[in-house]
Amino acid sequence: MSFGLKIALGLVASIAAICFPLLVPAEIQAYFIALAGIWILFALGFDFAFGVAGLLSFGHAAFFGVGGYVVGILTLNYGVGFFPALGLAMIAGAILALAFVAVSLRASGIFFAIFTLILAQLILILFSVKLRSWTGGIDGLAGVLRPEFFGIDMWNNWNYAALVMGFVVVIVWLSLLVRSSPLGQVLHAIRQEPVRSRQIGYNNHLYSSVAFMISGAISAIAGGLNAGLISFIGPEALHATVSLDVMIATLIGGAGTTFGPIIGAVLIQGMYSILSKDSVVAQLLFGLVLILVAIYLPKGLWGTLKARFMDRNGGGK
Repeated sequence: MSFGLKIALGLVASIAAICFPLLVPAEIQAYFIALAGIWILFALGFDFAFGVAGLLSFGHAAFFGVGGYVVGILTLNYGVGFFPALGLAMIAGAILALAFVAVSLRASGIFFAIFTLILAQLILILFSVKLRSWTGGIDGLAGVLRPEFFGIDMWNNWNYAALVMGFVVVIVWLSLLVRSSPLGQVLHAIRQEPVRSRQIGYNNHLYSSVAFMISGAISAIAGGLNAGLISFIGPEALHATVSLDVMIATLIGGAGTTFGPIIGAVLIQGMYSILSKDSVVAQLLFGLVLILVAIYLPKGLWGTLKARFMDRNGGGK
């Protein structure tokens, strides 16, 4: 990283760190940090499918929402502890992702994305109508419990935010590890040259399925943590707009990079915290930002910075 880039990033981070606690009440700060951390996890999960494996999905809300429902149902109706429920939510996310792949992966590109959207809408109908005796239907499940963790009060938002950020650190570390592993290299090859990778003996379907399952598992963890944060899970978590939000966050930050989705998720949640998500101003602003990023920063914020500064200094390596 160049010295100029370090200075610029340092100044931006310093200004944000100074202004944030001065302008925002402490309890809201903690809630925002926890929410931003959850969406960082969700964006990292989405990017593992899209940015790493090249699988564009319009239905990732299904994994996020199902993760929340598994945690809510198990903790409220069956007395299961939060962490075991979160582990089962992760497994449920991976299994659901495998089911999506089994139906959709025969298609490719935009057709795969459309299939995921259709399946996600079926999951929304299933949880809001067909399984309403378990899920509470359109009313959802209120009072989702937070974890008990060595006597620490997790109803304190600062403590819960620390827990969420602990998950973020672990997932970021694992993401960096997997991306640089042989699995990550194979997925990169499949994304760049699917025909050639198949010719040299790689099972593209198998590797893509594994990547999508990892993506679904991470997204379900984010959904489970979100249910604990807001103490509620409802069909809103399964809506297509949730899939759109995480896709926009990843594209703004920079798909295919570990830190791009992190930046995008924080920016999106910061804008939502300032502006009402459903307001006309918010929708216009998001549309404008997305257009500007697509035109001037096609690799996203982090991807463009990396291309212009890091790769230049490293001779393109």
